[in-house]
Amino acid sequence: DISDTNVYVGGLPPSYDDLDLRNLFKQFGEIVNCNVLKDKNTGLSRNFGFVHFTKPGDAYAAIQSMNGMQVDGKTLQVRL
Repeated sequence: DISDTNVYVGGLPPSYDDLDLRNLFKQFGEIVNCNVLKDKNTGLSRNFGFVHFTKPGDAYAAIQSMNGMQVDGKTLQVRL
């Protein structure tokens, strides 16, 4: 079930792109896909994205470790 492996990540630094997001979360397991949502008009990050893991356990480990973490002065909100 994708809902058990797809993690929302809010509060990303504005400079973050898909690769930055992947690098931040790859320690928790195999990642199927990462994407930082961008504003269609400006091309700038909307400060949130999604990380899709292959296993639910990896997603839960990422949530446990990363929710509330400070990254470049921003506090991450990480949840399913």
